[in-house]
Amino acid sequence: KCTENNWEIDLDSLNFGTVKDAAGNEYKTVGIKTQIWMAENMRLEVEGSACASDADTCAKYGRYYTWATAIGKLESECGAGQSCFFESDVQGICPDGWHLPSPEEWKALYDAIGGDDGAGYLLKSISGWEANGNGIDLYGFNVLPAGRITSDPAEGSVGEKGASAFIWTSSERSAFYAFDAGFTFGSTAGWHDMGYQKIEYHSVRCVMDSAPADHN
Repeated sequence: KCTENNWEIDLDSLNFGTVKDAAGNEYKTVGIKTQIWMAENMRLEVEGSACASDADTCAKYGRYYTWATAIGKLESECGAGQSCFFESDVQGICPDGWHLPSPEEWKALYDAIGGDDGAGYLLKSISGWEANGNGIDLYGFNVLPAGRITSDPAEGSVGEKGASAFIWTSSERSAFYAFDAGFTFGSTAGWHDMGYQKIEYHSVRCVMDSAPADHN
């Protein structure tokens, strides 16, 4: 068992594994209660994705994607000004058998570990967050403060790196905004329904379509 600051978890109850994307990049995965998640950000290089100019950013933090790219659509189909509501799971750039999580699936994750208020503290990495805003990574989810790209990615400028994590969901808020999950250095909470411009470049994590029957 792992115990820290009055939080206790039986590590044997977690389901650790790996999954590969379409290009063969391998990612750690972790099962938490009824869900199995990627424990790393996607690194799949596709049109509509970007990395920062410093060489270690992609390897450490993953790539950044526009919302249309994350859901596997063209900007002309689902980018700024185009409405794209979905009634079922959206695979997007995720591997087969996985999909881009909805806000409701992020909320289910937070609820499974005690609610939104402590989700950041429990899921953020143990280092890398500014102003002592680290988490304790109790479940091996290892959210890193990758930040986001809000301007021309050719400039290679990542904003809020070290301060926040921005992770696309599969749901849009309007024709110009999509919902995002994430965390910030100054809070122990997590969010799952903040709206951001679709043209921004955010991180992507995927969740398995359905956990195996023997997974608790």
